Parts: sequence; structure tokens; C-alpha cells
Amino acid sequence: MPAKKRHRESDLESDMPSGRDLIGLLPDCILAQILSLLSLKESARTSVLCTRWRRLWTLVPLRLLDDDSLRFERTPCQSYDAPRSLTDDEAWCARSITQILSSHPGPIRSCRLVRRFSDLPAVDGWIQALTRKDIQEFFASFFGAPTPHPLPPSLFRCESLRKLNLGNCRFPEPPLPSPTFPNLRDLTLRFAFLTDGAITNLLSNCPALQSLALLRCSGLSRITIRSPCLCSLTLTRANSIKRLAVEEAPDLERLMVTEDTMQHTAIEIVGAPKLQLLGCLCMSLRKLDFTKPRIEDARRLFNSSILVHSLKILGVRVDFNEGYQRYKLSRLLRCFPCLERLDVEVVDMGSTYARQDLNYWERQDSFNCLVHHLTSVTLKGFLGQAADLGFARFLISKAQVLKVMTLYCASASRKTWVEDKRSYLCLDTRASFDARVIIAKDFNLRDVFQPWNSLLD
Repeated sequence: MPAKKRHRESDLESDMPSGRDLIGLLPDCILAQILSLLSLKESARTSVLCTRWRRLWTLVPLRLLDDDSLRFERTPCQSYDAPRSLTDDEAWCARSITQILSSHPGPIRSCRLVRRFSDLPAVDGWIQALTRKDIQEFFASFFGAPTPHPLPPSLFRCESLRKLNLGNCRFPEPPLPSPTFPNLRDLTLRFAFLTDGAITNLLSNCPALQSLALLRCSGLSRITIRSPCLCSLTLTRANSIKRLAVEEAPDLERLMVTEDTMQHTAIEIVGAPKLQLLGCLCMSLRKLDFTKPRIEDARRLFNSSILVHSLKILGVRVDFNEGYQRYKLSRLLRCFPCLERLDVEVVDMGSTYARQDLNYWERQDSFNCLVHHLTSVTLKGFLGQAADLGFARFLISKAQVLKVMTLYCASASRKTWVEDKRSYLCLDTRASFDARVIIAKDFNLRDVFQPWNSLLD
């Protein structure tokens, strides 16, 4: 080794304090930053190192998750052959949460409580403690209780909350505190019970709310949406809802409703000038109205004179053998001249095969969206019968800027069947020379409207 290099290394060794903890020489702010990269349990365990480390973990903004980081651990005297008691595990975890909330001063960035804690007397105390420690994201499910868990009043006064996800809970009757959740941006309720008055009062008192998802909730019948900042509204499995009226939602861009809701609901969209995504519309729905006053004549349900230029993505569910459903779909497509993407779920048409009008789509003129905007089409559950095949052929022959059409079907693995359907589509005379038609195997995708897969997982 060169003499100069050996000299530099000896100087470094002479500068290092013998037996000193170099990490301990770092300032608290840097140590807290290091601890923030560890799990809750690992961060808290550093408190056994020395007196100074005992308080450092409390300087880290907390992420409290009742997952493996709070897993119950056996003592050496316990038998590993016997199955672990779930009650012991939950009791140990509950004691840990109580101790953490009492010893950590905050802030608490996020908290997730998904175990069966709803029957514990301490749970409302935990929520009250979280609201005092600047909680920003809170995820809690109360599925251990036989009935929805009533939410404590302290939660509604929390000004720090940005994201809230609750399951099996019960909202109090209005009036709620004003403002309620003044900084809340994202609210998801699963299997919750709340009345029409509660949702109306909630929207009017959440001035910053941007996303609302009501997943399999009960107690609702007629919903009126008035919200200045709401961008996304999702409803699933809410077949008790008879009317959904979007009266004042100037920033609403996404309205997503499952077909089991749409079949029983009258939808009125009046004040949503920025609406870009709508689905999944069932063509057997009661009513869809974009005007005011209401259109009572069912034959004018999809009046072609009503143009919604903002809409870019549409999801529909249709039985092409039902004449009235075909009519409504053709009227609907005329309403959206700037439509770019169409997502279609094909209802099984086997039982109505005798009623097919094989030439219906050949008699239709082109729509405005087919000339300049429609670039992507998906048909899920494609059967290759004359009715749905005729619709696909109509789009291929009229869509001048189409880039890709994907047909998901169960028979896609049969080469002769695929070749026969491609021949019927007359791809050589397609309106868009660059259009690609893909016939793919249906991997159970037909029931999901793609833009909201992540919400329904």
C-alpha cells in the first residue's frame, strides 16, 4: 500500500473517538428522519438502546397500522403446537394501540384499524385521541359488530383529516357540526348506514370534498348532490336508491354507478358541466335526464337534441336483442359528440334470439362522435351473434378515427370461429385505416368497468 494512502487512513482512525457511538452523535432531527423509514415496531424498539433513544421515536410522525407491525408475540412458555387464540391476539393489539396513543404526542399521519375492535369500549377513545393528534388519513372497519357502529361526534370535528375510509358504520342524523371535516378530500363508506338527510348535510358541510364513494351502503332513497369541489362520485350495490339528482356539482368529472343500481334509479344530471366519465349505464334503467324540467315521456329519454360535449368516457350494459335497449343506446351515443372511449358489457342474448332485428344498425346514420373523437371501443361478453356483431360492424364502418376495438369473448380460442367473425366485420372497408380489431379470451372482465377497477377491489 502506498505510504500516502496509509498516512490518510491512520489520520482517520486517530480522529475517530474510541468506543464512541457515532450514530448517537447525529442530531435528533436526522435520527428521527432515519426512524421514519422503519416500521412502527422497529422504531419503538430503539427506545431500549439508551435513555436518549427512549424519546426519539415519539418525534417521528406516526403511521399506526394494526397489521403485522402489531402482531401478537408468544412468550417462551407458550406452546407453539396449540393454535393461537384470536382473542388474545386482539387484546394484545388493543393494549398496544392504547399505549401508543397515550405515549406518542403526534402528529399521526395515518391510522388503520381493520380488526374486530368495534365491541371494545376503548375504540371511541382511540378516535378521540386521533383527532387531537392531527390525524390525516383514517381507515377503520367495524365488521365485528352485528349492527353498524355509531360514529362518535369527536370524529366530525376533526379539522386535520384529508382521507377517510369507514366500514360498517352509522352516521348520525343531521344536523352535523358546521363545517364537518373542513379539509376532507376523500371519503369512502362501505356497508354504512346513512339517511338522505345525512348525506345532504354531509356534502353541504364538507367544503373541500373531492371524492365520494358509497359502496353497498343502506338507508338511502333519494340523493341530491350539491357540492362545490366534488370531482368523483361512486355508487355500488345501492338498489334502494330511487333517484339520484346532480344539481350543483361544477367540478364533477366522474360519475360511476354499478348496473345493479342503475336498473332501479332515475338519474338527473343538471349541474355537472365538466362531466367526463359516466358508467356503467344499464340500458334498462328507469330514466336518464340531462335537462330540467324532467322529461316524462319515456320515448324522449335519450333525446338526441341534448348534447353533452364534456363527456369523454362512457360505460354501458346492453342486450342488443332488446329493441328498446338498442334504441336507447343509439339515442345515447348521439348525446355525446366528443366521446373518445366506449366500454360495452354485452348481456347474454340467447333467450331472446328470436326477436333480433338483424338490420337495425345498418339503418342507422353515423354519430358525431364517430367522425372526430371515438378512438377506443371495448365489448365484454361478446357473443358473435348477429345483433352484437352488427353493432361492432357498424362502429368499424363509421368510426373514422378509431384506433383499437377489443372484443372479449369465451370462444376466442377457436381459430375458425375467430376467422369467421373477422370476415363478417369487413375490416378491409373500415372507416379508419389504422384501426386494430383484437378478439381476446374473456377472463371474467365483462362485469367490471375498467376505469374503476381499483375502487371495487
